[in-house]
Amino acid sequence: MHAPNPMHKTKPKIVIVGAGFGGLYTYLQLHRKFHKSRTCPELTLVNKENYFLFTPLLHEVATGSVNQSNIIQPIRQILDGCVRFLLATALEVDPQKKILKTSSCEVPYDYLILALGSGTNYRDFPKDHVLALKTIADARALKNQIISNFEKANESPDPQLRKKLLTFPIIGGGATGVELAAEISEFTGRTMLKLYPEIKPEEVSVHLIHAQAELIPQFSPILRQKSLRQLRDHKNIIVHLNATVEQVDDTGITISGGTRIASACPILTAGVRPNPIQFSQDVQKNSAGQLIVNQFLQLPAYPEIFALGDMAAPENGQVPQTAQAAEAEAAVVAHNLCQLISERKQPLQSFVFRERGQLISLGFGKAAAQIGKVRIFGGLAWWIWRTNYAGKLIGFANKLRVVLDWTIDLFYPRDVSKL
Repeated sequence: MHAPNPMHKTKPKIVIVGAGFGGLYTYLQLHRKFHKSRTCPELTLVNKENYFLFTPLLHEVATGSVNQSNIIQPIRQILDGCVRFLLATALEVDPQKKILKTSSCEVPYDYLILALGSGTNYRDFPKDHVLALKTIADARALKNQIISNFEKANESPDPQLRKKLLTFPIIGGGATGVELAAEISEFTGRTMLKLYPEIKPEEVSVHLIHAQAELIPQFSPILRQKSLRQLRDHKNIIVHLNATVEQVDDTGITISGGTRIASACPILTAGVRPNPIQFSQDVQKNSAGQLIVNQFLQLPAYPEIFALGDMAAPENGQVPQTAQAAEAEAAVVAHNLCQLISERKQPLQSFVFRERGQLISLGFGKAAAQIGKVRIFGGLAWWIWRTNYAGKLIGFANKLRVVLDWTIDLFYPRDVSKL
């Protein structure tokens, strides 16, 4: 038996948990750095789904503009052969033993990247009475509900029931709520009303309910104001500002001031919560349940553990819960991992978020964009929005399919198949 070679070093084990924008883009960054290197670490990606979901286009799936299969990409088609993919749910981290416990097995690590993302924060809203928009299943459920409501309304002679079925209140005026309101308006106006001629346009309404004085608070003031004006150009969108939801039940919602909105389809887009994972040891979290990380995106007590995306809260400043921010964090995490496993031991890079631009879709041919100091509105901004997101899709086939979906949507009605 040969004696062990003291010069031989085992490859570091890097485990990435989560295949959303944070986790998958960390892998892609590491792949670029190591795929031609003989020192490639042992890399494992753990995710409870076997696909990457392009969440920025969920509202278009929910309104028949984009096919659901075109915004998901099987993970094994993204990874190269030297990466292990584990289809499992991450359950617990033991930072003392450096083990990740999953629903399938235990995975040892030298470095751990946590990027589990977030889910809908239902707060006190009853889950049985509101629809969300965070997963592909949510998008299917919302589309099916809209179609079912039109079918029921079309057969009902009761004007109050028809109004209830054709009223779509959206709770939350962030980017998701604003884009969804515009798309429901387009879907119902340009497609559904043509297929259901007995339903009058004035029977259909979309209510956007926001607790603050202005929509999309993370955007610049001029984009907020312009977006509000463009939304109000849709005849069937009613915007409620400085309005909080006091009650949700099976007959509708009540907002501040006692205003009652009868509806069979309340939609919640306000607020998210980090997807949970247990720790065998105490770790720092903020009041929202996010893991507190230092400027290098490491857990202060366990520097071999990184966290990013919606589940992380950097000590050196707030970061928006967006795909753009998760991508930027992924680049820093990948860089710092390379420094840690490098023999040269270069200084780590601090994460500082810099907004590259702001884009929001506001319906057919309408959008708002700010790139640097340049502000663009209307059709050009809409084209930029679509070009930007088509370019960010992973896989050429998905890029092509989404562009084809959008092209077909210009000339033909949207898809109204229940999924």
